[in-house]
Parts: sequence; structure tokens; C-alpha cells
Amino acid sequence: PIQPWLFGGMEIHSNARNIEVYATLEGATSKEEYWQTCSGMLLDIDDNNSQPTEKKWHKTIILPPSSKPTSIKSLHLKLLSLRPAKCTVGSVRTVKMKGRIFDIHPLGSNRELIASKK
Repeated sequence: PIQPWLFGGMEIHSNARNIEVYATLEGATSKEEYWQTCSGMLLDIDDNNSQPTEKKWHKTIILPPSSKPTSIKSLHLKLLSLRPAKCTVGSVRTVKMKGRIFDIHPLGSNRELIASKK
């Protein structure tokens, strides 16, 4: 089974002007639920071999709808409005994610770790 994790937010640099976010929440059925569409802001990145017709990078910040870390099973991103116009390939330059994977064995149930702490 898929282990749920705590999603706190992410920052993506991509050639997508908009990103749709879908999530499967902890305890929910396998159905994804639409969260939001996030708009990116144009980045001024100077690539060494950059030409005017090449990709334009956008910075998109994605937060959970509640603005608090949310326990989810999976996150699905759909890159929209790719740049330059008529571009058919989505590209991601960087991803920064805030989250936490829950411990499989809590500290209180692992006797070896408790004994080593004494």
C-alpha cells in the first residue's frame, strides 16, 4: 500500500505558465481530487546558449488549499500553457518540495532506539 506523507508546498521552475494540481488524500478512495490551478511568474534566467525562441522559464509556488501541511497519498501536476507558444514538450528545470514522510515505526515502539538513547 502507498504510505501517506505530509505535503507542505513546492516551488517549480518550468516552461509552463500554469500548473493544475490534483491530489489523492489520505483515507480517501483512489480517486484524485482537483485542488487548484497555479499561475507562474516569468523568471529572468540567463542561459549561456539562450536564444529568443527557446523556453521561457516560470516560477510556480504550490501550497495546499488549506495553507497548512496536508496528509496525502499522491500528487499529480499537469503542466499547461507551455512556452514558447505551440511548444508540445513540458520541461522542469528545478523542484523544491516541503514535506515529511511519516516514520513507519514510531520511536515509542522501537525498543532498540529507546535503549540506545539512555
